[in-house]
Amino acid sequence: RYYEVLMKIFTWVAQVLLILGFIAFGIPKLFVPIQDLIAFGMIWMEDFVTWQIRVIGFLETLGVLGLTLPYFIKALPKILIPIASAGLGLTMIGAIITHIERQDPILSIIITSFIFLLCVIVTFKRYQEVQR
Repeated sequence: RYYEVLMKIFTWVAQVLLILGFIAFGIPKLFVPIQDLIAFGMIWMEDFVTWQIRVIGFLETLGVLGLTLPYFIKALPKILIPIASAGLGLTMIGAIITHIERQDPILSIIITSFIFLLCVIVTFKRYQEVQR
């Protein structure tokens, strides 16, 4: 029983971290000039054209909506949450590969891998909840 409560809390914390992180770093990819994002420290963008970065930002923003809207719009099925989290996880796989290929600092790979792990946890835990 204690373990279940702890896992629910951990899953919520993981989901909120994903939401906040992808709001902070996904939405700017849609609207902020690419050179400003590169100057901010997102140097990986040097290897991509503008439309690719905008698509990544769109997908990340879509993922945030999928993680949040089913709680506010009851007509939306809860299965959207693990689907959104899995989609965000896929974007993180691409990010990990990009950081490795570019030989970016190890911290970039660690952070991106941690975000991927959060996506995996939220995906599996929310999917289990939908199955009940």
